[in-house]
Amino acid sequence: MSNSGDVPMMFRAAVTGRCQLQFIDQDRDGDSDIEKWVDEWIGEDSKRTPNLSKESLKNSMEVFQGKNYQIGWRFVSNSGADPSIILPVIAARGFPHYPGSSMKGAFRQACKQLYPDRVESYCGDYCRDRRDDLSPGILRFHGAYPISTDWTNNLIDLAHPQSGWQVKTLDTKTKPIGESAFVQVSLHKPELRFSISSAKPLGEMEWQEIWQVWEQALSNGIGCRVCAGYGKPKLKSKNALYSVRLDGQGAASKLLDDTPEFRPNMFRASIRGHALRLFGGLTDEITAESLVVQLFGGFVKDDVPNNVLDHLFGGVSPKHGVWGLLNMDFRETKAFDWKPHGYYGMPHYTVEGELSWSGTRSLSQEKEKALKEVISWLMTFSMLLGGYGKGWRRVDHRRFYHDDKYEKLIGCHWEWQRCVFKSSDPDDQLKDIKKVINHVQKVMINWMKLWGITPNPAQPAKWREAWCHDRVQVWGRVAEYEKDSIAIRWLHEGYDKNMSERNPLPTKQLKRTPVAGFIGNKTNPTRIGRLWHRMYPVISKPKNQGELPQIMGKFLELITFFPDTRDRFSKDFNEYLTSDRNKDFIRLW
Repeated sequence: MSNSGDVPMMFRAAVTGRCQLQFIDQDRDGDSDIEKWVDEWIGEDSKRTPNLSKESLKNSMEVFQGKNYQIGWRFVSNSGADPSIILPVIAARGFPHYPGSSMKGAFRQACKQLYPDRVESYCGDYCRDRRDDLSPGILRFHGAYPISTDWTNNLIDLAHPQSGWQVKTLDTKTKPIGESAFVQVSLHKPELRFSISSAKPLGEMEWQEIWQVWEQALSNGIGCRVCAGYGKPKLKSKNALYSVRLDGQGAASKLLDDTPEFRPNMFRASIRGHALRLFGGLTDEITAESLVVQLFGGFVKDDVPNNVLDHLFGGVSPKHGVWGLLNMDFRETKAFDWKPHGYYGMPHYTVEGELSWSGTRSLSQEKEKALKEVISWLMTFSMLLGGYGKGWRRVDHRRFYHDDKYEKLIGCHWEWQRCVFKSSDPDDQLKDIKKVINHVQKVMINWMKLWGITPNPAQPAKWREAWCHDRVQVWGRVAEYEKDSIAIRWLHEGYDKNMSERNPLPTKQLKRTPVAGFIGNKTNPTRIGRLWHRMYPVISKPKNQGELPQIMGKFLELITFFPDTRDRFSKDFNEYLTSDRNKDFIRLW
């Protein structure tokens, strides 16, 4: 009798002790179940890539064509084999496969956008006289396979939802249920060959039209989680509502085996979080969450009032999955530059690329214009006050901390070539921050009203970082150069010096307090801080039409602070900022 341990993970029950793929034991001795599952899978698959060619259709009269497309980041196609984890569709000889049925659905949707009169001919439809009978189209969709063995690299993909912890939770030493890191299996930057055949001969122009439709479908994204940037090809986004070029640097995320990875879905996570903060300052918790689900997708909760269901979702039932109005895509224009930093060798990235947001369906002209305003000003809000990715609440220490020998890797820094402010005077730019934030709120209020939702700032969400006047403060100053940062010294060395002494030293600390936040352990859990710190580049106003704004070398040093009246560290810091002893920062909002 064979040992139960000889049974491959793929055929074991999804229970603890047998094959619990989602649970990652930090104290494990050896590989986790998911690592064993993946190793067994790629160790047994055939190395001969499937070749859907005309020779494979010898007994068919169909005309066959195929094209290769490179996926820009990760590709997810869920087989549904295990309800607790996303696993790929696996076809003959163990190869991951994008099903032909999924390809046809994506093609049909894109064809309705480009050539609605061709949908029935290409994809088929119900017979006009008999609704229970199908009239087949002339095209057959054979799906896609990866065309090289590179698809076996970096298959284990880590995701970590934490909007509740980052935005809502009042005491962050307690993490909300369901916000632990979880894994899925997805292909990292695969090159896929998509195949289509026709039941009748087609001319070259018709084939060009067919592949044009398919490229439109690809630009929308294929597979799962396309709104978060998965399943997008290395093609320029089509019909984008808003696009902007960015460059940034920061601490890289790591996969389960410590491989560094730049994860474009961090843009969507950050923007979604800021939308939650802003809506949370304008209305109650349920309505704010529903507005964010409408924009970015998600599940409608049980307790959403009927009027909100009707206005935002057309009366869908609770727990219904919603495809958000916004689709995100990031296309790198410069290869990622990995650099280990400091004694610990922590991976650090430098990246340039174009971030695009597009609509997922047709809206009225007024609502489409408002949607463009919403995403463009959410981007402005995020770039002005924070950043993206790990440590976005802090500036990149490699660039802004005066101690060049500092070993730890903390924070990030992002820049773009777009003029946010109208004035060339740094002092005026500092004062204009209030106008920018107020305008962002105005844009969000306008979006709510367009969908029949009445703002109620008098009763905001009871969240830690709901964006309303009695919950948040924005302070700022002009830093003359990169190392001229005062707040970064406060965070590491303390603040509020005793000026009566000959060599005044800081008397109060932010480091490892609930104000600054810290990485903890089992006895002293990690805290999310109540402080954001940003160094926003000062720009010059272009003198001539068509010229780009120029970086001046100065920075707007900005502190965003969410005071907590119950915490003594927060009360001390708030008292200092509002006292005469603070001679550096002025309150902007």
